[in-house]
Parts: sequence; C-alpha cells; structure tokens
Amino acid sequence: MNSAPLAREELIVGKREVRGATTRVDVVTHERPAVVDEPVRIERVEVQRVPVDRVVTTAPQVRRDGDVTVIPVVEEEIVIERRLRLKEEVRIWRVVEERRHRETAPLREQQAVVTQRPPASDEDR
Repeated sequence: MNSAPLAREELIVGKREVRGATTRVDVVTHERPAVVDEPVRIERVEVQRVPVDRVVTTAPQVRRDGDVTVIPVVEEEIVIERRLRLKEEVRIWRVVEERRHRETAPLREQQAVVTQRPPASDEDR
C-alpha cells in the first residue's frame, strides 16, 4: 500500500533591503601661523683694483693669495724695445655672511570628523 504524506513543508527564500547605520565623514581644515627661523647664507664677491705700474718680462699668472684670487692685467708699450708693464691686479674674494631669516607662514591641518547614526528601526519607516 502506498501512503501519501499528510503534510509537506516548503522553503521559500527571498531578499529585502534593510537600511543600516549611516556614516558621514567631514574634513575640517584648521590654519595656524608657524614661525620660520633659519640661518641664511649669503655670498657676495668684492673686487678691488690695485694699480701696480711695474715693468715685467712675462705676463704673470692668475694666482691665489689666501682667500683672494689675483688676476694680473698687462698692456704692451712700444718703446725702443717692447716690454710688459704690469698695469694693475684685480683682486677678488668671497665675503660670506650669515644671518637669521624670520618669517611667519600659514600651516594647514585637516581633521576628519566622523558621525554615525544608528539604523532606522522598522517602526520609523
């Protein structure tokens, strides 16, 4: 004898959208003054022309005298004989100065503000 079931269960699966918590992120920028105080190195060149007016047999070479570079300047003179006369020397040296430089510059800083709202309940819908 075949018997038929008296009751039978069925499963139906479905989906529905449920609203969850809401998150919001805001970025806030703050600005504050910052003082810059750093040493600044400044170099400049000073030139001094020194009259020499001396007869030489050959043109002198550029030379260093400590921190000073000496550049000889010659000219030819025509006399009964030709000779070199040292007209002048150009002396060049570096002058290094160090001083503090102070300046106010704006610095920006950002901050993230996060707020969360709990999910809406079924009663609120």
